[in-house]
Amino acid sequence: MVLSFLNGKWHCLGCFEEERIALLRLKENINFPTGISLPSWVDYETKAGCCHWEGVQCSNITGRVIQLDLYGTRQPRLGDWYFNASLFLPFQELRNLSLGYNNLVGWIENEGFNKLSKLKNLEGLDLSWNSFVRNILSSLSQLSSLKHLDLSGIFYSSSKVFETSGHERLSGLKKLQVLHFSSNLGRLVSDVLSILELNDFIALRELDIGDNQFRSFGTIYDIKTMHSLQVLHLDGIIVSNISNMLQSLRAFPCLKNLYIRNLRYIATIHGEPKSSNIVKRSIAPIYELRHLSQLEGLFLANSYLDANFLQSIGVMTSLKFLSLSSCGLGGSLPNQGWCELKNLEELDLSTNEFEGILPSCLSNMTYLRYIELSENNFSGNVAMSPLSKITSLEYLSLSSNNFQVPNSFESFFNHSNLRFIYLDNNKVITESETRNWVPNFQLEILSLSNWDLTLPNFLYYQTDLKILDLSKTNIGENFPNWLLENNTRLRGFYLRGNAFTGTLKLPTSKNFALETFDISNNKFNGHIPTNISSNFPNLLVLNMSENVFDGCIPSSIGDLKSLQFLDLSNNNLSGTIPQEVVMGCFSLFLFKISKNKIQGQIFPESINVMPLGVLYVDNNEFSGTISNSLSSISTLSALDISNNHLSGKIPTSVGNMTRLRLVSMSNNHLEGPIPVEICKLDYLLLLDLSENNLSGSFVSCFNQPQLSHLYLNNNRLEGQLTHAFYNNSSLVILDLRENQFIGSIPQSIGNVSSLSIILLGHNHFEGTIPNQLCQMKRLSMIDLSYNGLYGHIPHCLGNITLEVRKTKSWTGFIAALAYEITSLTFISYMDEVISERAYHVSYIRGIEREMRSMGLVGLEITVAFTTKRNLYSYKGRILEHMSGIDLSCNKLYGEIPNGLGKLSELHALNLSHNNLIGTIPETFSNLSQIESLDLSYNNLSGRIPIGLVELKNLEVFTVAHNNLTGVIPQKNQFGTFDKDSYEGNPHLCGRPLPIDCTGSKHVPPFVFDDESEESGFMDMQFFYISFTVSYVSVVICIATVLYINPDWRRAWFHLIEVYIINPFFRLALRSKFECGVLSASCELPIECLFLFKLYRAITSANYRGAVGALLVYDVTRHVTFENVERWLRELRDHTDSNIVIMLVGNKADLRHLRAVQTEDAKAYAERENAFFMETSALESMNVENAFTEVLYSDTSCC
Repeated sequence: MVLSFLNGKWHCLGCFEEERIALLRLKENINFPTGISLPSWVDYETKAGCCHWEGVQCSNITGRVIQLDLYGTRQPRLGDWYFNASLFLPFQELRNLSLGYNNLVGWIENEGFNKLSKLKNLEGLDLSWNSFVRNILSSLSQLSSLKHLDLSGIFYSSSKVFETSGHERLSGLKKLQVLHFSSNLGRLVSDVLSILELNDFIALRELDIGDNQFRSFGTIYDIKTMHSLQVLHLDGIIVSNISNMLQSLRAFPCLKNLYIRNLRYIATIHGEPKSSNIVKRSIAPIYELRHLSQLEGLFLANSYLDANFLQSIGVMTSLKFLSLSSCGLGGSLPNQGWCELKNLEELDLSTNEFEGILPSCLSNMTYLRYIELSENNFSGNVAMSPLSKITSLEYLSLSSNNFQVPNSFESFFNHSNLRFIYLDNNKVITESETRNWVPNFQLEILSLSNWDLTLPNFLYYQTDLKILDLSKTNIGENFPNWLLENNTRLRGFYLRGNAFTGTLKLPTSKNFALETFDISNNKFNGHIPTNISSNFPNLLVLNMSENVFDGCIPSSIGDLKSLQFLDLSNNNLSGTIPQEVVMGCFSLFLFKISKNKIQGQIFPESINVMPLGVLYVDNNEFSGTISNSLSSISTLSALDISNNHLSGKIPTSVGNMTRLRLVSMSNNHLEGPIPVEICKLDYLLLLDLSENNLSGSFVSCFNQPQLSHLYLNNNRLEGQLTHAFYNNSSLVILDLRENQFIGSIPQSIGNVSSLSIILLGHNHFEGTIPNQLCQMKRLSMIDLSYNGLYGHIPHCLGNITLEVRKTKSWTGFIAALAYEITSLTFISYMDEVISERAYHVSYIRGIEREMRSMGLVGLEITVAFTTKRNLYSYKGRILEHMSGIDLSCNKLYGEIPNGLGKLSELHALNLSHNNLIGTIPETFSNLSQIESLDLSYNNLSGRIPIGLVELKNLEVFTVAHNNLTGVIPQKNQFGTFDKDSYEGNPHLCGRPLPIDCTGSKHVPPFVFDDESEESGFMDMQFFYISFTVSYVSVVICIATVLYINPDWRRAWFHLIEVYIINPFFRLALRSKFECGVLSASCELPIECLFLFKLYRAITSANYRGAVGALLVYDVTRHVTFENVERWLRELRDHTDSNIVIMLVGNKADLRHLRAVQTEDAKAYAERENAFFMETSALESMNVENAFTEVLYSDTSCC
């Protein structure tokens, strides 16, 4: 270590050798056995020394380590970590130690936290979000030097930790000033005092016990008055008696700021809390808080309040800061009761249901600096409201209301303190204004999105704007350079969704302050200006997406050294990615060029790529393999390379990208097995490898703790899923459709309790549907179609909840990246404002806009599901509400469970092409949301329940090809269904079938019973004998005549063929079409011809009697051609040796996507003695020829 004297101060260079060695030992312990964290901690001397290592801070005076920030350092895949105090004792001057989120579960024997008491300078300790038991509290109680202690979430993983692990509590810390004990959701059987000895914490200034379940703070008389406590956080707390909890706060008479956001109430039964009854409950009038005479800040956001809350809060005259956002309040603001709060400086009433005009008494709050009224239904003219009289206003947010806002805004000209105005999404009205009036305010933030009149004149006088949002405004077709020239300190400029056209012409002068430039969703065309980097040299965010820019990406963008977010998606850009951008923008976090025409390799092998966090290059024309330069970007959090022409294998080096949360490689030509190295991606939320040529078995290690969306559909994966669903506690969507999986659906699938969507259709699963499927109570979409499943439909399926869940369409990716974006323009600027102006109310306005400007919208979650006879893709809110069950094309038998009728929220049900018997359950009339109901191709009997006519949402209904009887209902929706819905039921009558229920054409089924037979007028024994004799006589006569006369014989056989055989087989083959067997439509006898679609599940019965076959593959997907050999083998195992086979390559018109060459397929057909032809269904090329050639190639069919 070297000390230097600079600028009158000593500075440390290097570090103490014993501390450097101790740090290396600590690194080894954290990474045991195979971790890779802390790469900057190296086992050799460097010029900077260990004081410049990641997470290490040394004293400028002594050079010793004074702070270790190791939050989240140990990788979750490494498992539990046990604390060893001896590793930290060499750091004699350590003041702050952060070990949060490190899988700590305890400590090595005799190496507990109490040994840290030897570190006399230790003041701050963070152990949050680990997993301890209660005895840690007594160990920590011996650290008498602590001033700041964070124990948030340390008992989160054990719901009964306080019932089973003793009676220890935290005590004795007389110097403690800040204590965070939030999010320990274990059931606290007593009260706060049973865990925290508050009476010992005589210096405590701030206490956070939010997100816990307490009965109370304890008996009020047990808590000594704590005059030091000024800030109390009770956010998200669960209590059994709200009134008692509020009364207990009188023990803190000097409290200044009280946070009770998201308060929840737990009901009690026989005196015991009932966890299933956790609800939000109204906070009664505020009388219980009136004793807090010094309270200045009351923050109740997202806690339901009593309707009269505002009328009773006037007694708290000391209040300066009041936040009631999202509290379920409505109606008009009262004219009394709250108007006495004349000392208010900040007021947040946003996201409620208030309506009407603002009360006149609001003008009495003459100290009001900050008012947030957005997302309500307030109305009235803003110019005539009391707001125009409150000249102390600095911050005014009226967004998303029904206010009438004069476009002049002249009534606020004298508000010299105004700095921040949000007027988005209101009704702008025209108002005559004083000529050339000059406002007395200079704004820093102005947001006027969806301003549908001309821009206000006062904007021309603004020269100090930092943030300006003119998205979706009537600003004209030309880019407003004058705004940049007038506001040289502008940091954020948002112009998305306007009508700008032509080429983008930037101002000639430079703007060194501009950090965010968003011109997305306009109509700019031509090339991207090459001078954008010289005009705005300090850009952090550049969003030019959703325009019509063409040409290449300018290499000059590489000069933007500070650029962190670049979004050029949804344009017509071509060429390759410039190396200057890849290597020059070394601060780039997000690079998004989706939906363009960019070609070549994504990143060539020869270049070093910047440490990206998010890379979206989907829907382009990239080709080649996934390069090592791409798969070596260890900093990536999201990677989308889908919908390109990439080939080769997924590199094993993807396992080194340990920060990945979202991965999409779908719709490429990737092949080979899924590398097991993917299992190292501990933070993975979404993995989409669908629509490739991947092979091999299911990777059984897909048990990442956060994995919620898994798409492996449309590949060639095979084998069984025996160990596939072990410990997948977070999985929400599982899509394995269109593969070659075999065996049974594993019973372990019941372990995936969070699953909402399971899609296993078009595989080769066998066995019964496991009852464990019903254990997943959150299921809403099930697709098990086109398999070989048999047995009964589980009755318990009627118990699933069909839950509406946001997690179906959302991965939490944006929330997970929140820490990455805090330094960006809008958010960082508001942080500066809040700090500078000492605002207390939480700020959220505009964050969504900022994230959209950064391209941080995450991957769009879509799910394909067959309903209404079509395959639809669902996303967003529609996906959240969609529900359906598809069990079609299996071998299920037995009756339809009545319990399915309990699924009143079900939108689609398909049980077709099975062997189900019995009647249609009457309970189906309860399926009030059903839109598509398909019960066709079964053996159902009885009548169509008349109650089904009340299903007002039913759009598609089919019961074709069953044994149903009776009259077809005609009421409501049933009057719109055509005959295809009912055909193949010989005893159904009425429209739309051509069978009259009253005519002779309809013969109702005859019911036999003993009584009817005995009471009949005919001797049934005599009838049977006479019928048999007559029948045999007729047959002998016909046979004799046909034997004698050959002309009559030929005519007879022709008649049989035309009127009986052909219609019968056309019906039989059409019944197979839905499950993958197709018949040709021609006049020749076609009972011997089948067309197999190669990915469908066909049973051996389908081959019976077939003497011709068309094996169809997709020329654009090599995987379908590879399946030909298996199907050919199966054909020859189950059919006659003389069967005529033709190999057909379809989609021959898609020449640019061809994956199977004509020569290869033709040579294969010759080796297998099969005919060969290529077709195009789109262009109707050779389709009829293919059928004709097979038909006439076999004499047995002609």
